[in-house]
Amino acid sequence: MARNWARTTRAAGVDAILIGALDGEMMEACGAHKLPCILIEGGDVSAALKQRATGNVRSDPKLYPKMSVLKVGFYRELLSFGYNVWACDADAVFMHDPRPLMAERNYALADIAIATDCIDIPLDSRSPLMHCDFNTGLVYLRSKPNTIEFAELWRETVANAKEHRIRDQAAFNMLTKVRPPTPLSIEGSRVERLFSVTAGAD
Repeated sequence: MARNWARTTRAAGVDAILIGALDGEMMEACGAHKLPCILIEGGDVSAALKQRATGNVRSDPKLYPKMSVLKVGFYRELLSFGYNVWACDADAVFMHDPRPLMAERNYALADIAIATDCIDIPLDSRSPLMHCDFNTGLVYLRSKPNTIEFAELWRETVANAKEHRIRDQAAFNMLTKVRPPTPLSIEGSRVERLFSVTAGAD
């Protein structure tokens, strides 16, 4: 799946790609196919991943959220180095280079852009992306201090969750919807598809 993701992403015009590997096996597979890859180290979490009894981490409800901690921590680290991050799952396929989109008038103002799995044209025309959960399988993070701060809060929310079901996607939705997102306006004019969000309860 990672090979197909890399191939289709490059075909869309994006060569600046990086695969985050959670174990040595994935690192070896990427190396064999000359895919840019880096090992995401996470102390006890990495040790638990190595000792897992199941091949698919999703089938382990206690371990899967810990993988999310590593994943979001990886995003934060890249952001702290000054990189804007298009974070996507291996089953997310780019048809075109998404980077020009984030330079367009409205999207250039966005610190974070995110997709959903829900396609409902009537509802989406009235309240874009607000009628269903956000999907962190495809999220854009612009390297700015407030985005880095959000990524750290996001990681900590997953790490400290009392329920095993709280993974990166659930935590993201919890943080961004504690208070209703406010439509963004500039000089009295509504900016389409952009919202202002206060993360968390503070």
